[in-house]
Amino acid sequence: MTAHKPASDRIGRYTSLTISALLSEILRKYQSGWSLRLLDSSRGDIDLLLSNEETLVLCEVKASPLTALTLSTPHEFPPTKDSDGEPKPIMVHTKIDITEWKKRTLQLYLAGHNIPLQSTQESPSFVASMCGRDRNKLVEDIKRIVDIWGKMMDGYESRWREHSHLRWFTFGCGTPVDDSKNAPGLDRTDDIKKGLYQMLKLSERYRMNCQARQIRVGLVSNVHPVAHYETYLSGFEEAVWTHENRLRECETSSGKEARLKAVSVNDLSPFYDMLFTFTRSWFRDRVLEQTFSLEALYHALGGHNGA
Repeated sequence: MTAHKPASDRIGRYTSLTISALLSEILRKYQSGWSLRLLDSSRGDIDLLLSNEETLVLCEVKASPLTALTLSTPHEFPPTKDSDGEPKPIMVHTKIDITEWKKRTLQLYLAGHNIPLQSTQESPSFVASMCGRDRNKLVEDIKRIVDIWGKMMDGYESRWREHSHLRWFTFGCGTPVDDSKNAPGLDRTDDIKKGLYQMLKLSERYRMNCQARQIRVGLVSNVHPVAHYETYLSGFEEAVWTHENRLRECETSSGKEARLKAVSVNDLSPFYDMLFTFTRSWFRDRVLEQTFSLEALYHALGGHNGA
């Protein structure tokens, strides 16, 4: 067993799968005519596709979890001896071996509440599952997971002025020891920069060359850039770009050398048409906003104003 965070490429695969599964299920329930297809990221520049009869959205996924829910198991710690030879319990972090861990009862530890897990040996690796539990208990456990995640999110957004006792369950993000490498969602500056370039690349290669003007580009994540949006992304909200050869000089009534250039609206492209996350989103396209805004998705799941 390893107690550290998995490698970034593995995290990327699992977060992409999770985001796609959640969004695909919402779209299925929504019955809006949109479908989702997750692509093998090792084979191209596009992570997933969103499409309906009129529009194709080419998406780049940059995601990382806010927390990795902690596994716990009952264990009797071996005693240690103090200077006078008397045994006493270990009160500091100590690395120990857990024998026969595959046969032990595992639980999800939610900062004071444990959720029992069922274990199976049907695959080479150990699998823990919540399936098969009483429905009411399962619903309550899911509510607890959502609640503790919400508190962690509130703590991260407030830079731990709230719920500070939970900060270490988020890899120390937002604390003095944070090197920003473990920041959740799209809050890593490296991912913001890579994501922006990928939007430019997809837009230049596909969006600008689509004669039917039916291609859009989108940056997708689980959590929006909480700490870095204003510094790194807000300036792109109303920015557009084009190729220089699509500019044409404007004639002036005075006959002097033209200093103005014009461009067709169809030859302009935003840096991204959509920045979608499950916590906050930004849109440059009205149709995408009507479908993928959090308000639209909330109503698609049966939510109502004031609920």
